[in-house]
Amino acid sequence: MQLIVSYDDPASSRDLVRRLAVAGMEHIVLSLRAPYPPGAARWLVDEITTAVP
Repeated sequence: MQLIVSYDDPASSRDLVRRLAVAGMEHIVLSLRAPYPPGAARWLVDEITTAVP
């Protein structure tokens, strides 16, 4: 599944990733909309990937 992550509301994206994982989704692709600010990939890792237990 591809999930478009919101820069403005990372909490809702984290919640959705958790719910998808609980529902059994094993492959979730996180995407950001352009334009990409400096450090966008690091932000995605810090705010979403490592923040979801």
